[in-house]
Amino acid sequence: MVTLTSTDCLRELADRLTAHGLRARLDQPIGRPPALHVSNPGLPGSAEHVFLEDQALWWSWGDLLAAASNLDAAAAGICRMLGARVAAMN
Repeated sequence: MVTLTSTDCLRELADRLTAHGLRARLDQPIGRPPALHVSNPGLPGSAEHVFLEDQALWWSWGDLLAAASNLDAAAAGICRMLGARVAAMN
């Protein structure tokens, strides 16, 4: 069994999001959980931070997005929130 680190998980999520036309940047602030800054270049002002903490992905306002093990659900939710295409999600 392979165990992914938190940054591996966020990088994998970033790859899935960029495949749907979003931009994703990994942030690792000191003393805070790692996060992705995700934006939709086709929708100016459309951006969000997603944090990884306690094996879960969280929206910046504190609501649960998805379990870290369910990156498909996380990517679909982020795409919906930022107005990206979601039809091709597997």
